[in-house]
Amino acid sequence: GTVEGPCISGRVVAQSGGVFRYLSHLVHTLAAAALDQGPVEELPPAERFYAAYLEALRMRVGDLAYEGVYRPLLLFLCAAMAPVTLGQIKGWGLRGDRLHAMLLDLADIVEEVRTRPWTDRVDEGDGGPRYAIAHEEFPAFVAGDPLLAPLLAAAHGRIATVIENRHARHWDSLGIDDDEDLYDASFV
Repeated sequence: GTVEGPCISGRVVAQSGGVFRYLSHLVHTLAAAALDQGPVEELPPAERFYAAYLEALRMRVGDLAYEGVYRPLLLFLCAAMAPVTLGQIKGWGLRGDRLHAMLLDLADIVEEVRTRPWTDRVDEGDGGPRYAIAHEEFPAFVAGDPLLAPLLAAAHGRIATVIENRHARHWDSLGIDDDEDLYDASFV
């Protein structure tokens, strides 16, 4: 289907329900043709957008990659209390040489966050990238979804278990220069 008509912008704005992030995401998605939904009236309403986004992601990457990596990755990022490193994500149980590429593939919903601007970095290890969900509304959607909410609770549990196991009987040896230790101490 195609999106046509002289009042397309007004119809897209109306469809967004006044939610700017949805409007921005919708326009980006339409431009990338990730959701082939036909006329504007057939686009998912704002409250159904994330469900439609996840279903389009599943169809694009396949069930195995979606359930094995993409969905758990998004759930861990929703559960994280602050932007996290690739090392932390791997420590929580996600593996794969393509994990960084998958994070980039999710750039419309996951943002790369740097602790320092590039002008202040001394070397490659200084201020490495961290990742977080870019849409404040997405974790709320996940927490309210009957299928995803229990999986989100399990992701929270997995993060807590990894942190507790990592520091069992060694909480006094946390490194103040270790980003993962600082995260663990702040959010356990």
